[in-house]
Amino acid sequence: MSPTKTFQDGCPSWAHDLIMELQRLEVLLGNIIINDTWASQSVADLEKRATADDQATRDKTETIFTRLCRGLAEEGFDSTKIALFINTRMTTGTKLKYCAAREVEEVLN
Repeated sequence: MSPTKTFQDGCPSWAHDLIMELQRLEVLLGNIIINDTWASQSVADLEKRATADDQATRDKTETIFTRLCRGLAEEGFDSTKIALFINTRMTTGTKLKYCAAREVEEVLN
């Protein structure tokens, strides 16, 4: 079995992929705005986003976040490092971070 590929900051590639999927879902839900995409979207594209705002998609984001936190914790990363991995990869379109170490700890407890 080959070792897990990691990025320069130590984030495993599987975690990076989950973070990118989480960001894609959050953008779809309208919780994260990448650049000024809302300003340039057609009405049809905005309708797709509005219909994506359903409980199943929200549940999937929570499931991915939980898998991410627990998986990284199992690999020996603490809540601060896990939050750092997530926040450095997820751009929220604002100065706010996606999550805090406290939120990671809540998932782990």
